[in-house]
Amino acid sequence: MKEALQAHYARFKALREAGLHEEALAQFNVTLKAAGELMETSTRVLKDLAGRAAVAAPEIGEGGKVLHFPKSQRTH
Repeated sequence: MKEALQAHYARFKALREAGLHEEALAQFNVTLKAAGELMETSTRVLKDLAGRAAVAAPEIGEGGKVLHFPKSQRTH
């Protein structure tokens, strides 16, 4: 997805530099859509990883200290 976004952006820049403003504007919309899709996918992956990390929190051994922040779902 990142490569596709880079290709869309390169095409946008080339059209803009060539003075093809209408085509560049259309390509800009395609570029923004690709960027939005990449961000949504990245956010989904990060949320999934955060969820797995919360479930697989390591156990604290003897003598260890645990800090809990009430508004956070994390233990430090």
